[in-house]
Amino acid sequence: ASSSKLEAIPSFVEKFSSVVTSSFASAIQICGREEPTILTIICLAQSKWIKYLELYSHNLDTAISPSEVHTLARKTAAGILIAIGKQAQTGGRDGNDERIAGALVAGINPLLAQLADSPEAASVEIARVGLSVILPLVGWSGMNLEVRTAQISALAGLVPLMNGSYPIMPRHGKKIMTEVFLLLDRADKDANFLKNNKTSDTINGTLHDDEVSTDVTRKLSLYTAAVSLAICGQSAEVVLEHIKSTQPREPLLDRCSEIRSTLEQLKCNTH
Repeated sequence: ASSSKLEAIPSFVEKFSSVVTSSFASAIQICGREEPTILTIICLAQSKWIKYLELYSHNLDTAISPSEVHTLARKTAAGILIAIGKQAQTGGRDGNDERIAGALVAGINPLLAQLADSPEAASVEIARVGLSVILPLVGWSGMNLEVRTAQISALAGLVPLMNGSYPIMPRHGKKIMTEVFLLLDRADKDANFLKNNKTSDTINGTLHDDEVSTDVTRKLSLYTAAVSLAICGQSAEVVLEHIKSTQPREPLLDRCSEIRSTLEQLKCNTH
């Protein structure tokens, strides 16, 4: 019985793969403004389906190739990005922040990570639409948990997007580094604000969600800035040089040094 079930899997994929894929895409278009949980579940199921297709494509005598799966992953990621693009521009209201975070964590980010694993820079074709959605999210202001979740999810998607489209990233290094550095600076200021306005809970050793999410945002922004410097090169470096030459604030200069030192640590870890 188990043997017959295994034999049926390739047949199912060959017959119904296009139907399943188009059904997911239609569902995302329909539910793009609906309850965040529904959109998140659909995005998760879709990314899991494409991940399965990738594993399946490496088997012998399959009807789908790895390159076809990469094409499908790109198309799917672009479709979700477009679906949430307008919401990213309007900010975190009417549940936008939860929908966007769910779509990123469950759908877009796994697909971008899957594409980044390819040696062929498989995300180049969707780099522009990816940046047009992700960078405005990085630029959101606020430190409530919903906004922080969207910012952190955006940073987590930006890293594989840069990795998967590295040949063209030097064209975008200036705007990437600018947005990430501005978020890092805002998070530093928010952390100082929270530190200077401690409540009884924090005094007693219990950290609020705002403090934890702000700390995560600072650390991930620093890492993302270092990755941007590594991949984008001089076009990202020029932002740090501009800050160094025009800003007298010591914390900003310290952050520039930390970004460079984090890059050196990343280089050491890859050898």
